[in-house]
Amino acid sequence: MRLYKKGLSNYTADTVLFYVIFGVVLTVIMVGFMILIYNNIEDTTKIPNDIKEFLPIQRFFSESCFGTDDTNPQKTINWDRFDQETLYSCYSIDEESKKLAFTLELQTPRNIPQIIKTNNWDENHGPNRIKVPINVTVHHNNRKIDGKLIISEQNA
Repeated sequence: MRLYKKGLSNYTADTVLFYVIFGVVLTVIMVGFMILIYNNIEDTTKIPNDIKEFLPIQRFFSESCFGTDDTNPQKTINWDRFDQETLYSCYSIDEESKKLAFTLELQTPRNIPQIIKTNNWDENHGPNRIKVPINVTVHHNNRKIDGKLIISEQNA
């Protein structure tokens, strides 16, 4: 038995119904695939709050800011560089950006606590959050002294 006659196309793939069904199935598969990708990408691109807070603070321990070229730069601060001018150069704020404002207080047993603030800190507003003091090593007069760095944050 012949399924088609010469000159007539009666193949299953040549019918309009086949293309309608094929289009609907392909659309459902593509939409499902896009939803699957969207859900996975959304979860992988969320930045945890701890990381958001950690990244700006790490800048303060770099060599270009208050850090030294010591073997453990994440916890080392150079006392001579811990001043307002260095803070402005390593954490610059422009008018258009909405960055966090910081107050940094460095405490050592032998010195008066030194407090510096970013230029977008609002004295009238007060800190939104005061972090747990970070134990640091302070280089001062070619000596290493144990100290604490207290960081206060404010949404600018």
